[in-house]
Amino acid sequence: MLILFDLDGTLIDSQTGIFAGVRHAMASVGAEAPDESVLRSWIGPPLRVSFGPLLDHDGDRVERAVEAYSQRFHDIGWSEHTVYPGIPELIAALVDAGHRLAVVTSKARPHAEPIVAHLPFGEAFEQLYAPDPSSAISEKAEMISAAVLDFG
Repeated sequence: MLILFDLDGTLIDSQTGIFAGVRHAMASVGAEAPDESVLRSWIGPPLRVSFGPLLDHDGDRVERAVEAYSQRFHDIGWSEHTVYPGIPELIAALVDAGHRLAVVTSKARPHAEPIVAHLPFGEAFEQLYAPDPSSAISEKAEMISAAVLDFG
C-alpha cells in the first residue's frame, strides 16, 4: 500500500525554523513580524501566500522577503526542526510491513529536500512531491494525484 505523509506538523515540528525565518525575512524588508499566534498559521501554506497580506501585496517586497527567508533557510533553517516522538518507529514498522512511502508537502522543493534527506528515516521515502520555489501556490491535491499515478 502507498502511504503519503505531509512534512511540517506531521513528521516534524518545524515551528522554530519557520518562526525564525519569517522574523528574519520581515526585518529584511523593514516590516514587523507578527506575533506567535499569527505565525502558527504560517506552518503549511506557501510563503508568498502568507507574506502577501502582511506586506500589502507589494510583489517586490514579497519576493524580497521570500528570498531572505530562503537564504536563511538554506544556511540554517532547514535544520531547525525536531522529529515528533514515535515517528521513527512508525516509519520503520510501515516499511517492515511492506508499505511504500512518499512525502507530499507544500514546502518548496529546495526547502523540503535537505530535511527529508537528513531525517533518520529519510531513505524510507521513495519520492518527494513538493512545489517549485517559483510557484505562488501549492496545489496539494495535484501533488497527491501525481503520487497516486506514479505509484500506480
